Amino acid sequence: KGGYIASGSVITESVPDDALAFGRARQKTIPGKGKELRERFASAAAAKKK
Repeated sequence: KGGYIASGSVITESVPDDALAFGRARQKTIPGKGKELRERFASAAAAKKK
């Protein structure tokens, strides 16, 4: 009751009354993975149309 949850947070534990809770995973960047996923999704979409 009366607590705040920060925008974009994923809360996995109870938040006490009048507390502020925030939880964000550490960002991980994988170079080239976006291109790989785009190609994989495009290939799957093309195969589905056949």
